[in-house]
Amino acid sequence: LLYRATIGPRLPLYQGAAALCVLGFGRTVDSMLVVNAVAIVLLGLVTFRIAWILEGPVGGLIATAIVLTYPITLNLAKLARAHSLLPAVGALALLAAIGNALAPTVSKAWMLAGSLLLVFAVHASGLYTLAGVVGVATVLGVVHLGERMAPGSVGTFGGRFLAGLRGHYVTRGLLPAAVVSGVLLAGWLAIKWEQFR
Repeated sequence: LLYRATIGPRLPLYQGAAALCVLGFGRTVDSMLVVNAVAIVLLGLVTFRIAWILEGPVGGLIATAIVLTYPITLNLAKLARAHSLLPAVGALALLAAIGNALAPTVSKAWMLAGSLLLVFAVHASGLYTLAGVVGVATVLGVVHLGERMAPGSVGTFGGRFLAGLRGHYVTRGLLPAAVVSGVLLAGWLAIKWEQFR
């Protein structure tokens, strides 16, 4: 079942997560709804963390309450759809992007790449939905790093960006993470290439 659910041009987690639940809990629609339950819990936790970073604990509670009681979220609990994972992993990528913008580190760069791979593994549409936010967050992270590397000596935005490009965040984080992610995506596409044609 797991093999059949992930054959064809579908992305690995697109149907694979539901297939794992069917294998674990039996061949019923309710067992597939376990994916939705896990996704909703993850969405709630990540929403709380994002709002906590931006607005503090009260903001985290309010944002989580709004997201978890939103009609679309409530409908996800009742529909057996692989797309139910996309908001949760998208929020995880957004959390990683915010972390990179505020305090860039090598480990956060790798976390961002991993979360974007998860988004792609669920559905490719998540990548272009998040592309702008991730791009801006990455540029801000590099600029922030440039300010820390050469405080006061680099006055312009471009100068701070160029200074940040020399840091470990880029050379040991962003660049190798992008290469590894690209190789993994290219490998998956190469395996599935004939099925896309």
